[in-house]
Amino acid sequence: MPGKTRNGIPNLRARPTVKQRLFVAALIQGLEPMAAYAQAGYSHPKGLHTTMKEPGVLRLLEVSGINVGTIDGVVSEVLYDDQEDATVRLRAADIAYKRLGAYAPSVHVNIDGEEIMQTLRDRLNSEHTVETQVASLASPDKADSVVKKLGE
Repeated sequence: MPGKTRNGIPNLRARPTVKQRLFVAALIQGLEPMAAYAQAGYSHPKGLHTTMKEPGVLRLLEVSGINVGTIDGVVSEVLYDDQEDATVRLRAADIAYKRLGAYAPSVHVNIDGEEIMQTLRDRLNSEHTVETQVASLASPDKADSVVKKLGE
């Protein structure tokens, strides 16, 4: 089959299928990827990502002049065009950052909420006890004995 792999190696000489040709033609005409995908006769929406990576599609895009170099050139032009809308320029900068890998990697942390809540409860209870003891002091003599107990 065109575009499939043999022993994990993609068949780069694979001939594009009719659907792949229709898909790339629709992209070149300016359709959004999902619209081009549907117009070409594909039906499963999750397959768009896979279709974009198929050797036949990549080959057609390359032959049509759509490659990383030309896309980077367009992004660069938009980024440095003072006449362009600020939103468009920011989007171009976002694309450039992604291509250059300049964004910091995201970090995901799992937090045990119950443990944090228990720590907060413990702290609040201990602070409340100290405040109650200090507020209940009737004379300076008792204050010294309470401060000594708190220091232990």
